[in-house]
Amino acid sequence: MSEIQCLNYLIESNEYPIIFIGSGISKRYLKDYPGWLDLLNEFWEIIEPEEDFFAFLNQTKNGLKEKLNDSSLDYEYLTFIELGTYIENRYNKLFFDSKVTIEGFTQKEAFFSGISPFKHALSIRFSEYEIKQEMYEEIQSFKKLLNKAQIVLTTNYDTFAEDCTADYGTNRLKKYVGQKGFFRKSSDWGEIFKIHGCISEPESIVISREDYKRFDKNCVLISAKIISLLISSPIIFLGYSLTDRNIRKIIRDFSSSLSGEEKEFMKDRIIIVNRKEGLDQITEFQRQDDDLECTYTIIETDNFSLLYNELLNINQGAYPSEVRKFQELIRAC
Repeated sequence: MSEIQCLNYLIESNEYPIIFIGSGISKRYLKDYPGWLDLLNEFWEIIEPEEDFFAFLNQTKNGLKEKLNDSSLDYEYLTFIELGTYIENRYNKLFFDSKVTIEGFTQKEAFFSGISPFKHALSIRFSEYEIKQEMYEEIQSFKKLLNKAQIVLTTNYDTFAEDCTADYGTNRLKKYVGQKGFFRKSSDWGEIFKIHGCISEPESIVISREDYKRFDKNCVLISAKIISLLISSPIIFLGYSLTDRNIRKIIRDFSSSLSGEEKEFMKDRIIIVNRKEGLDQITEFQRQDDDLECTYTIIETDNFSLLYNELLNINQGAYPSEVRKFQELIRAC
């Protein structure tokens, strides 16, 4: 196998990709961007400053193990969800008891809007960000890549991805927040789906047990969207760990709907980019994942500019956002 065979295949096929963006991308480009655990720890310091954060984590994890007694479960993932649920309930109580205040968000607004104070606080936490200057050039290539994405999906709350296309004016990505976007008529061109919610709509943020339960219930909609596009568009996962439960569930859901022949066809079209620290070149290999019931391609590199610039060779003559605008004009006639 040549070093970048799958990229050559994508370029020769000339197919705009579906791009799935995880928190690793925001952590790569934004200063002090928190991971899931870091974020929970930040708010723990507000609600329980005298209590040991990791002691509570251990107690919660051990309690889940005793209660569920299933070795196949991801207890770290479940523990983080339980912690998010606890923090939201505790934070909201402190807010309503006037022991915690949120700048620009009053008790009156909380009453009439019905927005969780904790989720509003989360939206403020991610409302501003600072670019890492040393990543500026790579970010320019990332912006160009997003403009060539068939669609973009992300579990990130922040607006970095959609802000990256703001320079393209009317060609910027059209945003759909939460899973309600999958119930709306869309063109499947030049759009971004914020599947875990967005700070622009705080109540859409997925953080608690009930939020994740609702997300898992409707995950079939995401799978249906991906399956319908995979025939003409490869899917590239950026900024996710190979063990990320959310992505593994999505891949498992749509791969379970494919025949053996379709899975063989898809192995070059499901691509997970894994950051390999210090690796300046691009390497690739395929992995048979029995748990996910499919084979996918893994690209390893720490030189994302090289990866982006290779993908920028894909050119169908019009940007996806331009195709979307043409479709909208035709529907309006």
